[in-house]
Amino acid sequence: MHAYLSKHQPQILQLFDHALTNKKVSHAYLLSGKPNTPLLDVARFLAKALVCEHPNPFADLTCSICQRIDVGDYVDFKVLNGELESIKKADVLSLEQDFSISSLEVGQKQIYILHRVEYMTPEAVNALLKFLEEPQQDIYAFLTTEAIDRLLPTIISRTQKIQFRPVNQHDFLQELLLDGIHEEDAQLLTCLTTTIEQAKKMNDSSFYTSLKSNMKKWFALWAKKPTALKMYARESIFPLLHDEESVRLFLQWMLLLIEETQRLHYHQPLVLTQQRDVLLLLNDGIIKMTDTVSLHRETLHRLRTPVVLPLLLDQYLIQFMKGLRIV
Repeated sequence: MHAYLSKHQPQILQLFDHALTNKKVSHAYLLSGKPNTPLLDVARFLAKALVCEHPNPFADLTCSICQRIDVGDYVDFKVLNGELESIKKADVLSLEQDFSISSLEVGQKQIYILHRVEYMTPEAVNALLKFLEEPQQDIYAFLTTEAIDRLLPTIISRTQKIQFRPVNQHDFLQELLLDGIHEEDAQLLTCLTTTIEQAKKMNDSSFYTSLKSNMKKWFALWAKKPTALKMYARESIFPLLHDEESVRLFLQWMLLLIEETQRLHYHQPLVLTQQRDVLLLLNDGIIKMTDTVSLHRETLHRLRTPVVLPLLLDQYLIQFMKGLRIV
């Protein structure tokens, strides 16, 4: 994380270095960035500096406290992950109750992370506001979001904002190419991930390889046998999507292709130059591009609510096929 911040987000490293060195750490930080930004990892890294046994000024990541945080064995460090399930009022009240008693650890600091606060329920937001309005000494909060525009101004005003800058896509691409990743994959990975580590891990995964192979075959059917598109998706692509993360990746991948198709249509520079044949198919096959973009964004949003994944995918497929000229 230190290397990532130093290279891609030096303003964040400098801000927090100054706060730690001068003992002017805010009681609450709001980390915001684009999808796939390592918000939770950075929040954990910054939080560890507050309780590390050997900070310099950041955490050494090897002391017993840092290691206990990694395995979830540090009682004064709590994480509520809105990516896994919406954060509810009861979760915030429970957190407040836990931190209402004195610190149980030697560090005397209590830290909580609320990851993806845009998925808090309205009741939870109100409970959090009350918690933030009267910050107690030695209690520190790290909030993260990929949609800062959806947050209440009152939440934003009670935190110190840390904005992640978009990673330079050209530099990112060149790093992947230097690491020996094929250009077609490198272009995709610069859009689907935000760090070299994420990109390498995805590129080496059997899931990515299988999904890419089956999506290529799916697109190949558009020109040869378009009536088989729906069946192929159900029989060969959807069985690969076992969990929310894999479904999200598929939808983001499709949305990326469609947004690139819009750029192609309006003669704008492309990122996915290696996917031109697919983009031409989409350009010819999709009736109304804006509706298809909305479908993918709405389906991604629904993925954050309790849903039955096979049913969500089937409903998505039906609506997607209705928007094609070829069926």
